Amino acid sequence: MKSYIEAITEKLKKPAGRAGAIAKALIDHKNSRYPHAEEKKNALITELKSDAPKTLGEVYNNGPRQLFEEIHGKTIADVVGKTISRLNLYVYSPTTYRRSFRTQNIEPYFDKFIDILETVYFPWNQFNMAKDLLIPEKDDDEDNRITLDSDIYGDFLAVYIDENDKAVVQSIEDICLGDNNTKLLTDSIINGIVKSNDTKLHKLLGDMLLAARLQEGLRQSILENADNGRVEALVYLMKIVLDNDLLRYSSAVRIIGVWMGLAYEFDDKRVVAKLAGLGYSYLGSAE
Repeated sequence: MKSYIEAITEKLKKPAGRAGAIAKALIDHKNSRYPHAEEKKNALITELKSDAPKTLGEVYNNGPRQLFEEIHGKTIADVVGKTISRLNLYVYSPTTYRRSFRTQNIEPYFDKFIDILETVYFPWNQFNMAKDLLIPEKDDDEDNRITLDSDIYGDFLAVYIDENDKAVVQSIEDICLGDNNTKLLTDSIINGIVKSNDTKLHKLLGDMLLAARLQEGLRQSILENADNGRVEALVYLMKIVLDNDLLRYSSAVRIIGVWMGLAYEFDDKRVVAKLAGLGYSYLGSAE
């Protein structure tokens, strides 16, 4: 893998102009170590914003796209571009102290933008999303597995879903409907489903949420990731929670408290139920 990264680095040194300036900043960031890592990341962000772009798509198309096209080809460059351009459809904070906020302001999304930009170093020609989905997360051969980082896996998966990649969608359906779903349905896949626009998969996820019952881990995984994606998916799953009194589970109370910006430690069911009802009324009417 080291030699592969070195080969990509050499290719990144070739472009000139704006793409070349971004490539240089990306290489510096990739090679940086503490205590200079934050400084190099900020320098890369500054370079990406130097032309005062208004959208994430503009940032990508003005330099980074050229790098991906030259190294990985147009198909992958398009997938990366679509993944980046959709980021502001999702919440921008990943922590348990987040609020379910989305914004057209591009600033909060630059950390994720850079994570995706770094896939220029990823061996895309050796990766197959449909097949990768069916590999258990703790497979014995996991050390040799070539896969996307979990922080961005769902972002890419959502694009494959919405581009109607039939093999990918079939893999997800097989996971959700199979006997081994609790092992294969990872947080990354749930993220991909809620970040997609596929209402059929949203419904399938909702059915699994209801069927979980005694499967605390599965219910928790679905709810913990429900607000990470599109508002439509969150509204759908929120209605299931309210209609079926899933707040009778203490873990659901804590997780939905996170949706409402109350942090994970908050466990007052009465307050959470009130806020969830208000949130659903507001989001449902805004759709």
